[in-house]
Amino acid sequence: PQAELRLGSSPGSAVLPLQRAALGTDTVAAAGGIDLLAEARTAALLLGLKATEALRLATLGAAQALGLGGEIGSIESGKAADLTCIELASLAHDAARDVSAALLFGTTRSEVSDVWTGGRAAVCERRLQLFDAEELAALPDVWAQRLVLEVAQ
Repeated sequence: PQAELRLGSSPGSAVLPLQRAALGTDTVAAAGGIDLLAEARTAALLLGLKATEALRLATLGAAQALGLGGEIGSIESGKAADLTCIELASLAHDAARDVSAALLFGTTRSEVSDVWTGGRAAVCERRLQLFDAEELAALPDVWAQRLVLEVAQ
């Protein structure tokens, strides 16, 4: 929904029945970053969804839209899972009343503390594990230099 809003479209104009709908992220340029939690929050606000429904659209709904609902999208025995741990300590009061609403409306990606993908730790205590953060940060400059060299030839 965020990319649609930034591009001047109306994301709520052609809403599918929610049983068949899913949320995802768009290109970084159109969406301003890849942040599925922000997409779910925007969808909930635009479409008047409950927090639980918006979160379902971003998890199991997305898996079902891809035809993979039996294999991914929810935490169940036998399913493959990528898991994200979000620190809720700052939301203790709100979380006691409604965890889904506290998660959706009270957190951002900055509260993500740990991430596992395919059973492997990708982020531990907010530190990237699978890649060297400095190497990743340098990649745009490396590619820019390579492109300049190729154009010059």
